[in-house]
Parts: sequence; structure tokens; C-alpha cells
Amino acid sequence: MKKVFIVFTVLTFSVRVLPAQDEKPFQTKGAVTMRYMSTNNKGELTDFNAFVGYGSYKASYKLKSWLSFSGQVNGVFLPSTENLEKRDAITGRGPIYEANLFNLRTMSAHSEFALPVLNAELNHNGQILTVGRFVKNAQALKAEQWPFPNALEGIWYENYKAENASWQLAIIHKSMPRFSGDFEKIGRSLGVAGVGFNKDGSPSGYRNNIASDFLLVTNYNKLFSGGLSLDIWNYLVEGVMNTFLVEPRLQLSESRLSIAAKVMYQERLGSGGNSDQSRTYKVDQSALYYGLRLEKQWEDNSMQLNVSRISDAGRFLMPREWGYEPFYTFQRRTRIEGVRDAISLMFKWQNAWSDEQMSYQFTSSIAYNRLPKPSDVESNKYKLPSHIHWDAVLKVKPIKNLSSLSLETLVAYRFLSDNSISDSSVIINNADFFHTDLSLVYSF
Repeated sequence: MKKVFIVFTVLTFSVRVLPAQDEKPFQTKGAVTMRYMSTNNKGELTDFNAFVGYGSYKASYKLKSWLSFSGQVNGVFLPSTENLEKRDAITGRGPIYEANLFNLRTMSAHSEFALPVLNAELNHNGQILTVGRFVKNAQALKAEQWPFPNALEGIWYENYKAENASWQLAIIHKSMPRFSGDFEKIGRSLGVAGVGFNKDGSPSGYRNNIASDFLLVTNYNKLFSGGLSLDIWNYLVEGVMNTFLVEPRLQLSESRLSIAAKVMYQERLGSGGNSDQSRTYKVDQSALYYGLRLEKQWEDNSMQLNVSRISDAGRFLMPREWGYEPFYTFQRRTRIEGVRDAISLMFKWQNAWSDEQMSYQFTSSIAYNRLPKPSDVESNKYKLPSHIHWDAVLKVKPIKNLSSLSLETLVAYRFLSDNSISDSSVIINNADFFHTDLSLVYSF
């Protein structure tokens, strides 16, 4: 890794001395973030908090009109590991969300560095070919707001030559989960996050035991007349599973109303990653998700009504190492991946406004997630209880002075909705907690 950083640094400073051109072929951007996060659990259960600093620096150079190169370095610094090493005296559990900022199992000392982006991009006549390391926001492969992004290594091809239609094809052989900062083979990247439980209640043993050499991604997007569009994706994890996604959307421009539906069908390939079922990733033969979204916009406001349903066919799995789940009812700090026979209802409101000094963006959502009992691990991989989750996010950014700074505040509360659950090991960090997340960002 040190050699890679040296090469990246040399290239960065070398291209700076090249003659300037009108189109500015060399560009850089970066950001430094100071972040504080805390989770306050109810009653005698332990509270957790963490303070970290992290940043990123990206350089891009356009050698030809059709050829460019990009590289990005990310780093994270943790002043003290004491809070992440803390364990609850009743349950023996440690932090969940705070540990995502600096994973003690995969990171060492007080700092960690990663190189999530290092690629060449060829762009010609509506066709784009990216080779190397990159970050994509493509349904199930979405970067999250953590010190390290969910990055990929391989080849990604995009074709926009057709009118009102596009298609993509990618072969990924390595993934960099946000939990580690290291690029792993596709099979080994599964399990860098929490692994949950097998159907018999034993801890899942697929960490470092999944045999899969590549992820194949395909996409087709079509815009029809009348505001109708169709987005189709397929994710094939070699030897593990295949997930097919289709999303039609109708945009009614006059009323600023949109209606969307999403269906995902997932099936196991072979033994699901390992012939030993206690060490495999995909146990169920199939799983089915479908969702509905109604969105209305007016002035600077947006409102959504979202519904998600996972059928009883099997536990629907979306690798947490590759980004947040693409369910309509997704909220920050919560996800329902890993369950079967579940339903979620979520209402979301967003408003943006500004004055002479500041711009503001406020988002709030509330959702009810009805899930199988945590004791039913055959249907609930991570033993998450049914709950009501509320969150609110306020982003503030100066317009004139200090315009490079921005502040984001997230607050959330999760209510336990199943009064029959009293097991503290199930409740801690999963329900009846108040969560805060403060981020101060300087961009340059």
C-alpha cells in the first residue's frame, strides 16, 4: 500500500508542472471532516460515543479529450480507542454505529489509510469505460457517508449512444468495504461487516469462507414518452447468488407527482458460497422484495410515502459491505436486510431554503418496521426487533463567508414496538435508544 501512495503522490505533483490549458486538465478536490457520534441506550444499558477525524483528496488529469486518470486517498484518525473498546456489563455488547467509523477488527493503531480510487477512464462518443478502482452509485452499490467509501475494483462500461436509453456492464473482482479500507476478493469481502446468525441460532461462519471470484453487474435504462421510465439491474455474485431488480417509474410533470415500484428477486447459486451450510452466505433458495413509492413536490418541499415488503420465501440478503440497501424504506442507522416475512411503512419530508447568509436543508422520516421475532433466527438473521424509527437531519452551509464549511446534524430515536421483548442483548443498540451524529466538513 505504501508503494501505491508514493506513485499517487509522484503523479499528482508531476502533472502540476505541465503547461496550463484552457480546459484545466488537472483538477483536485478534497474534504476534511470532524465527526462526533453517540448512542444513548435506555436504562442501565451502556451508552457509546466516538470522535474521529477523516479526509479525502482526489486528483484527476485529462490527458486527451477521450482519456483521463483519477486517484483518491482517504484517511481516518481516531484520537482514542477507549470508547470503541467499551463493553456493556449486562450484555457484553459493544458499539455498533460508532464502530463503523473505525473498525477495531480491521483497522489498527489510531489511523488508517486507503486508496479507493485509482483508474483510467475512456470516454468516446457516448461510451465510457472505467478500468481500475472506482466508486459507483448504482442501486445496490451505493457509497455511504463514512470515512471510507464502498469502492470497487474491475471494469465498468457505460453506453449512452441510443436516444432515451442506456445500458451498463461491469465485472468486479475486488471490493473495498467501508469497514476496512482494504480491497478484498469478492468472496472475502462478504463478512467484513457483522455476520448475524445461522438458521439454527449459531453465529454465521461465512467470514473468510466464501468462494467467489467476481461480481457481474448489468443494467438497462429506458425513458418512454409520457414520463414513464424503466430501470433494470442484475447482480450476479459468482457461486453465491443472483439478484434481479426492476423499477418502473411514472413522472407526472404537471402535478410534480411521481409513482415508482421496485421488485427484487434473489436466488441462490450452487451452495450459496460454501458447501458447508454453517459457513455459507446464501442459505435460502430464493427471496423476494417489492416496494412502492409515492412522491409529491411543491415549491421547496418534497414528501414521500414508501412501502416495503419482503415475502416469506426466504431471508433477503444485501451485502452490507457494498453499500446501503436499495429498499424504499431505508433510513440512516437502520436497515431490514437479512429478514423474511417483513413489512415497512415510511413517511419522509424534505425542505430546502436559504437567506442572505446561509442555505439550509432539512429532512425527516419516520418508519414502522414489522419484523419476525428476534428469537426466530430462521427469519431474522440479525435478531432485530420490530420498531418505529424516527430521524431528522439538518444541513447548514454558509453562502458568502466560510462557504467551504458545512455542518450536518443527525438525530434519531428508535422505539421498541414489541413489548413482549425484554432480552437486553436484543434491545441494546437495536431499540429504545437516542442517537446523534454531528459532522463539520471543510471542502477544498
